[in-house]
Amino acid sequence: MLNRTARILKAAAAQKTAPSSSSSHFSKNPVQNNSVLLAPPSETQDAEKITAHLPSSGEESEPFPGSESSYQPSESDIQNNTSDDSDAETSGSDVNNQPVTDPVNPAVTNNETWGPCGIVSNSFPFTGESGFQFNPTDFRDPYKIYRLFIDDEVLEIIVRETNRYADQFIQSNDLSRRSFVRQWTETNKEEIRKFLGILVIMGMNHLPKMRLYWSKNPMFRNDLICKNMTRTRFDLLLKFIHFSDNEQNRRNPDRLAKVKEVLDCIQKNFQNALKPEKALVIDETMVPWRGRLVFRQYLPAKSHPYGIKVYKLCTIDLLW
Repeated sequence: MLNRTARILKAAAAQKTAPSSSSSHFSKNPVQNNSVLLAPPSETQDAEKITAHLPSSGEESEPFPGSESSYQPSESDIQNNTSDDSDAETSGSDVNNQPVTDPVNPAVTNNETWGPCGIVSNSFPFTGESGFQFNPTDFRDPYKIYRLFIDDEVLEIIVRETNRYADQFIQSNDLSRRSFVRQWTETNKEEIRKFLGILVIMGMNHLPKMRLYWSKNPMFRNDLICKNMTRTRFDLLLKFIHFSDNEQNRRNPDRLAKVKEVLDCIQKNFQNALKPEKALVIDETMVPWRGRLVFRQYLPAKSHPYGIKVYKLCTIDLLW
């Protein structure tokens, strides 16, 4: 239908602009213009009424009312378009300048704007007096290094609690006549120092059974141990060795309650022996242990998979 109407309008415009001779030509040879003959007379008259308003070929055409070319913007439209363009140009910066609202408390608004920022770190000068708090020449004597940590205060705690536990055990148990516990006598710091030294030797020199250290067979016998303590006395100390009062720690939820006092003393001795440098490292280590312990851990990647994991603070500037 649209194509047909277009052909009618085109033919009418051509008929109006053609000279008078062409009109006689149409009348004499009507077959040569099929577009005019195909249109009924009623449609031709309607087309002439429509094309009467069309400009001639030499005139400038005016836009139809309501078309895009005939639209004349008002002042308010121009202002709105100008504001829209400026908003589009500044849309990126406006997003950054919008205040940030706290999602938890919408009433709190942060007026700070987003922008580039660098990492600002405060540099505090190290003014501590680091280094060893004892004579460095003592490094050549292992016993002096050992005494820095296991001092007389630690030994006094062990002596006091060991004697207390032995008395509690003897009073609360009906001992047989042949029980070796009847041979118990109170210990002292010198004897506890020897006892700890024997444990160190046994840790370095392993034997299948503990009694072999006092064996008469020279293949197993350790003369240094035999000269300092008998096997019966060692067994008694091993049975009663204690680091705290059982009566006080019976309901203590701390898993280290039985050794807490001794650990605090040893930790204090470590802190007094060395003042670390500026740079420190936090590391962990495994103390081998396969006995019964509630916080024993299993780490298959370690050289000793079973044991107690201990965290330690290490210095990288000084070597022990």
